[in-house]
Amino acid sequence: MVGLYWIGKVFRVRNALMMAMVALPVLALGLTMGFPIIYTVVLSFGNMDLFHFKDPTFSFQQFAVNIRDVFTRPIIRTEGLWIILARTFLWTGVQTSLQVVFGFLLALCLNAPIRFKRIFQSILILPWAIPSTISLMTLRMEFHPQFGFINGLIETIFGPGTGPPWWSNGFWNFVSMNLVNLWLGVPFMMVLILGALQGVDRQSLEAAEIDGAGRVRRLFEITIPLISPTLIPAVIMSAIYSFNNFGVPYFMNPQELETSQLLSLAIFRTARYLNRYSFSSALALVNTGILMVMVFFWVRRSGVLRDIRS
Repeated sequence: MVGLYWIGKVFRVRNALMMAMVALPVLALGLTMGFPIIYTVVLSFGNMDLFHFKDPTFSFQQFAVNIRDVFTRPIIRTEGLWIILARTFLWTGVQTSLQVVFGFLLALCLNAPIRFKRIFQSILILPWAIPSTISLMTLRMEFHPQFGFINGLIETIFGPGTGPPWWSNGFWNFVSMNLVNLWLGVPFMMVLILGALQGVDRQSLEAAEIDGAGRVRRLFEITIPLISPTLIPAVIMSAIYSFNNFGVPYFMNPQELETSQLLSLAIFRTARYLNRYSFSSALALVNTGILMVMVFFWVRRSGVLRDIRS
């Protein structure tokens, strides 16, 4: 404390203690987040793999080779970047749209004057409250083709052998990933939208009702415009999280099918299983660039920063 006092006196810095307390977490955050980013960029300029682990070479030419390989060669075995990227965009679109729709419908139900509202809220928020790793490990076994509850229920209703091959077929594996991620992501969207709905001005709704506006008209002309400052950032966050989602594709694809993997999982597998560290770093940079373009486009089109600038 005394040292900070004299440092402030010598360098004529006001509030030296406050600045020191702020500087420590900023420094820790910079080391934990900044160093991996810088190291990834540096690796993308090299040829580090299993054969050049101790003596990699770094150059702009090697960076160009890595980027070229990302766009022209298979990422794992057969599928190239464009197929994986198209699947990732499909995944992001499906997850974002369905999470918003289901979250909005559930929030509307919970915002209405219904009985046992607190009980329903507690039940619906459970998937978000449970640690995602525990949920994913449990749900993976529920989709087991032979012993899982899902196929057991399907075969009970439709007969033996009617359960889909969730683990061995790329299409059904992709479907199971979407179902599980919806179960995990809808409660978060529901909570955000419910908080926005509770802040809607009741007088505006009552005035519109007196003027003869029905429920659907009040919903689209009053409620949705009023909650859009909360809804638009929530949609953007959901899209970013879905695009970079790693846990669901990793846990729900135990047989490591290439036909259902997403871009985030492809980055991990090129480094973890193929030991192509520089290539995976270049792929991670491409992933980051695509995500930044998406966010920039959505922010510009949505006008979410318009009020901040004004």
